[in-house]
Amino acid sequence: MVLAVTVVTAVAYVVAALAAARRGRTHSTLSTVAFLAGLVVLALALRSRWGGYDDEVPWVHDAQHALVMGVAPALLALGAPLRLTLQVLPTGWARRVTGVLHTRPLRALCGPHSAVHVPLDYYGVMAAYLFTPWAGLVEGSTVAHVATHSVFLVCGLLFWVPVVGADVGGWHPDRRAALSLVAMGIPLYAAFALATGSWSLLVANEAGAVFGLVVVATCRRDAPARARRRGGRRAVPLRLSAQPLVSAGAAPR
Repeated sequence: MVLAVTVVTAVAYVVAALAAARRGRTHSTLSTVAFLAGLVVLALALRSRWGGYDDEVPWVHDAQHALVMGVAPALLALGAPLRLTLQVLPTGWARRVTGVLHTRPLRALCGPHSAVHVPLDYYGVMAAYLFTPWAGLVEGSTVAHVATHSVFLVCGLLFWVPVVGADVGGWHPDRRAALSLVAMGIPLYAAFALATGSWSLLVANEAGAVFGLVVVATCRRDAPARARRRGGRRAVPLRLSAQPLVSAGAAPR
């Protein structure tokens, strides 16, 4: 099931990227490679063949969670799938998608005010998993296991999409804030590992945090240069706005 969804998503993304290129839209090859790599990482982390190793071998278990919550979402965010979608959709459909993004629930979830709860959700969900009966409830239950991975993936995407800053969204921290939010995980994960006495938890999550720092530092390294070219002013982050998104990214009717 995971493999089928991964293949369909990959094909749809590549088709959309080719359509965007034919229409002269801006979509880099690096974005496509990053998105496909994110799908591969996610498929490997969720493959059913891990079976009992997931729950019985701490290294497999902790690496799986780090990949689902940290590595895969960062790569998927670099692919900017929502921006690509708006670039290739007909204008009418692009307006509808943008309208959905402006609904109150989604604005509360990932709009400008999500700067408060998204970092708390991202790091808090791991703390909740480790220090509550949650982990025990997951053992032996396929439904609970799938639900847990889904929660980790959603929290990861909500965190990494604004932090990476490649896709459209209501909240985009500046480069320094983005690096700080990712670096925050290094002492937090160390504290989690110390409290649980798990070396595998420490290594897997610290490696994921370092990977995230490299991604953010690399993909957003040109932000200060852009600001200097604008006369020293800070670059204005892209917001969810119906008219600019449709006029700049949507395909003609």
